Amino acid sequence: MRSDMASVVRRVIAPIQRRVRLMIARGVVEALQDTAGAQIVQVSLLADELRSEIERWENYGFTSRPSTGSEALFLSLGGDRSHGAVVCIMDRTTRPTSILAEGDVALWEKTNGIRVRCKAADGTVELAGAADFVALAAKVDQAHSDIKTWVDGIVAAITAGVPAPTDGGAALKASILAHPQWPAATVAPASSAAEKVKAE
Repeated sequence: MRSDMASVVRRVIAPIQRRVRLMIARGVVEALQDTAGAQIVQVSLLADELRSEIERWENYGFTSRPSTGSEALFLSLGGDRSHGAVVCIMDRTTRPTSILAEGDVALWEKTNGIRVRCKAADGTVELAGAADFVALAAKVDQAHSDIKTWVDGIVAAITAGVPAPTDGGAALKASILAHPQWPAATVAPASSAAEKVKAE
């Protein structure tokens, strides 16, 4: 009688056990479509189990396009493999290592090695593998300031110019060129700081 009862219990809970085991699975990204509101992933789970048209869930404000061959964490609601979602994708072969101190956060991509690291220790942002856009922004500000000074000097000199009647503008030209704010150079300072920023 007791063995019969145990057999009945096993039969009853067996489907539940199977569904629980099927709720979470590791897989490999076989293809990824990035044209809709949510990325659509094809992922292989077990040796003979290929799931297509699977939504990839991402955090608000962040998106990325992982490479095929990346590893995926697949969740199926209620253990139903036909109703699942990919909630996390990682690529251990290209993830940068040994760059983070405790509390740091980094964004990275594999092709060009571009990396943005937010350093918890001092609140600074470190850029690697790409132009230092913070430094370029400072150069742009300086270029803007230089050019404004140059233009302001021209305006001030012209405004203060003193014309003389019937000399064809010679006196006005001389007074403008003699004005202390008239720029010594005929172009923006340092051959245009803006051009330097553009080149960098």
